[in-house]
Order: sequence, then C-alpha cells, then structure tokens
Amino acid sequence: MKQMLPLMLLCCFLATTNVHAQSDNKLMSGIRWLQQRLDSSAVRSVDPEYIEVPKQPWRVILRTKLNKTDVETNNLNDFQQNRFLLLHMEFNSELGTSSGFWVGYRGLGLGYAFKLHKNAGTNFTISSTGARYGLNFRWQRYRVKEAYLFMIGVDGEEVDGGEGDIEFLTPLSIRTLFVNGYYVFNSRHYSQAAAYNQSVIQRRSAASLLAGATWYASTIDLSAKHNSGLVAFGDSLGRISLRQANIGIGCGFNVVPARGWTINLMLMPTLSIYDCVKRVRYDCNYDFIHDDEEDPILVDDYGEWNPETHQWANGERRKPIEIAGEEVNWLNDVDTWESRTDRHNDAFKFNIDMRAGIAYCWSRYFISANAQMNKFSYGRDNNLVKLSDWYVRASFGVRL
Repeated sequence: MKQMLPLMLLCCFLATTNVHAQSDNKLMSGIRWLQQRLDSSAVRSVDPEYIEVPKQPWRVILRTKLNKTDVETNNLNDFQQNRFLLLHMEFNSELGTSSGFWVGYRGLGLGYAFKLHKNAGTNFTISSTGARYGLNFRWQRYRVKEAYLFMIGVDGEEVDGGEGDIEFLTPLSIRTLFVNGYYVFNSRHYSQAAAYNQSVIQRRSAASLLAGATWYASTIDLSAKHNSGLVAFGDSLGRISLRQANIGIGCGFNVVPARGWTINLMLMPTLSIYDCVKRVRYDCNYDFIHDDEEDPILVDDYGEWNPETHQWANGERRKPIEIAGEEVNWLNDVDTWESRTDRHNDAFKFNIDMRAGIAYCWSRYFISANAQMNKFSYGRDNNLVKLSDWYVRASFGVRL
C-alpha cells in the first residue's frame, strides 16, 4: 500500500487540475508543471514517424484478466537402506478471473480489479511505463484445495505405488511476488507501451534490444496440522520459499501489419544473480504407518500428549497411527512444530521472461489482449519444486 499511495495521490491531483485549475495555488502550479514535463518528455523522446503520442493524455480502461499459478513437487523420503518413498504432487490452483478498471495519465496509472468467483485468489498489480523504461509489480495469493498425487514406495525388493486426486482438509497457501523492470535501447522507434497500455501508438514496425531485471519471490506453505501426514511422507517439508534476482538481455518486436494494429513479442533470457532457497521442516506427534493385520501396532500405553515437552506420557515423541481407511478424526489431535530450517544459495540459473500482445486503435478508442508467462524451478538434495505463473488479459479503453 505504501507504493500504491503516491500513484493514487498523483492521479487525483492530475485529475483535479483538469476541472478546478487554480492559478494562485502553488500546489496546483506544481502539478501543472509536472503535467507539462510528462507531455514534453513523451513527445521529445520519440520519432513521430514511428511512434505517435496521442493528444489526449488520459486513458480509462476496462480490463478482464485470467491468471493461474501451478506448482509441481518431487520429494524423496529415504527412511533407511533399501526403503524409500518418492512423492510427486501437482498443485493446480483454480483459474483466477477478475475484472476492473485502470486510469492513467501518459505512462502513469493505477488500477483496481475484483474477483469474479470466491476461490480466484488475490491479485494486486501496479505498472508504470515511459519511452525508455517499464516497471511492473504483481502480488498473488492462492488457496489450493486439491492436488494430483503420484507415489512410489520401495521396501527391500518390493515396489508399490499409487496415484489419484486428493482433497486437503486445510487448503495449501501459495504466494508469489513478481517485480520487473526493463530498459528500451531503441526508444525513439520502438515502444513496449504501444501493445500493453496504449499510452502511445506504434505507426511503423520496429524492434529494440532490451535490458531487464526481475525480483521473484514465492512461498508454498502446507504446514497446517491437517496436512501433517502429507508433510511426513514429503521428507518433512512443510514450507519452502524462494527469493531470486535475475538480469537479462532480450529483444522486443513490434509489427504493424495495418494502420492501427500493433503485434508485440518480447523474449528475454535471464540469469539469476541471487538465488536463495529456504526450507522449513516440520515434526509431529504421530508416526504414520500402513495397516498391517499380521503385526498390529499397540498404542494403548502412550497416555496424554504434552505440547510443551513434545512427548507422550510414556516418554515417546511419536505415537504410531494407521492411515488406512477414511477415518480422519485423529487429525484433530495432531500437534505440529518447526523442527529445523536451512537456507541455500544456488548456482546461476537460466529463466525466461516471455510476453506477447496485440492492440488495435481507432479514433479515441482501443482494444488489446496480452499474455505473460514465467517459469521457475528450484531444488536441493531430495526436494525439487517447479512453478509456472501466467496470465491473459483483455482490455477496452478510451482516451480523454
């Protein structure tokens, strides 16, 4: 919200000058000076043969957006010699659907969107574009209720496995933060904004070399006590976080097949210069086992659980529990806690920032559609996580 406030104030002040200009007000004079600076900068830095700067500086845009974040995990739980469990899970968040509006002056603007269904997650974005630069901020949070699970267990020479869809009693939490900035070297002839927010209009086809930087952070949290069995079989991983900084060099292409049309494609390979993975492992007061009719486990002498000492009354830290069947009332008695945390800085990694957009402008109106996809992966020892994050957005706007 702190980053959002200055843009809100700026937009409010700029709008006020168009309706209630006060020559004696120093603040209003300063705002008009800023308007003039933005207007002159927009015209001065571009070649009018290639880029047209509309006379109407304000834009009001209606937007509809689809977005999704998918996660895959692979965890190898090595119990002892010749006995291990491989657990593969795919967490597919529900398709996020939102609609809203965006109001801006030249390259500055602020938007608000509301969810169209309950489980679409939370999404917040801020963007700013100029002739030579672009900045984007995107924060998302999802609650995942279902996952696809594939499991292979090896016990000596015996191999057993299974697969299927599972539903979590307590949804998992997935949070992502994406901050991206780029610099356009051929800003006189090429504009990213022409395809993505229509602050300018591309009149002739052009291309440019781009330099970019990205900060990405994500956290996957499945540490709720009702998911303790899943955590135990997943090498005790209850929460995993990634912080990654990337820099890259890429290219952007604007193709103008006909008057008013702009088709954009941007591809930027990036190299991580900072890649930190944090893994938080959890322990619990139960030892999850499969039902064995020939050798049943007796658990009558464990007594009460002491959450302060993390021990049962007989001194044991874990009580065996059979997980076969559909009975889950025992989950209410599960106690979980963080057992250890480790951080690792990984070597350089390559990622790809890819975007595509199309826009059509006529008179004071315009329509556009664009998409972006990012893929990240991180792993350490017996754990591997892959995350894909994408969105598709359609817009209709008018210049004022």
